[in-house]
Amino acid sequence: MAALAALAVPTTPTHAAARHGCTGTIHLFYTGGLNDTERPVGVTGDGTFVCPVEADPHRRGRISLSNDGLPALLSCSTGRTALAGRLTWSDNTETVFRADESEMRDVSGVRLLTLKGTVTGGDFTGYQVEAGFPLSREEDASTCATPEGLARHSGPFLIVISN
Repeated sequence: MAALAALAVPTTPTHAAARHGCTGTIHLFYTGGLNDTERPVGVTGDGTFVCPVEADPHRRGRISLSNDGLPALLSCSTGRTALAGRLTWSDNTETVFRADESEMRDVSGVRLLTLKGTVTGGDFTGYQVEAGFPLSREEDASTCATPEGLARHSGPFLIVISN
C-alpha cells in the first residue's frame, strides 16, 4: 500500500460533495500476457474496496474493470491503456467510469498504472475519477522476461471520485 501513497488524496468527513476516496484489493488478469515487450494486452480486473470516511451505501463495494475494445499498449514496466470500470456499492447502485488517460510509474520497485477519467453513469455522473494500481513488481522480472509473460497480479488500489 505504501507505493500507492504517491496517489493519495486527503479526505475529510465533510467532503461528500467534493471528494470520495476508496482503497481496496484488485485482482488483475492479462490476456496475452504482460512481458517486457510493449504490445496490445487485454486487462480485466475485479476486487473489493472500502471508503473509510463515507456513509452507507458509499462506504464499501466491488470494482470491475476492463480495457476490452479500448486502446492498450503495455509491458511489465511501460505503456498506456484506457479502461472502463464499474463500482457496485453495498446497496447495488453503481458508478460507471471510463479512464482514457494513463501513465506508468515506478514506485519502490512496483509498477503502478495511474488513470484519469470521468464517471459516465450512475452515482456521481459527471465527476472526475483518478485511480492507481500495481501492474507488476520487481519480483515478477523473471516471468516478465518470458514470451508468455505475467498472466495475473493482485494488489492494493486507490480510487478517488471528485467534482
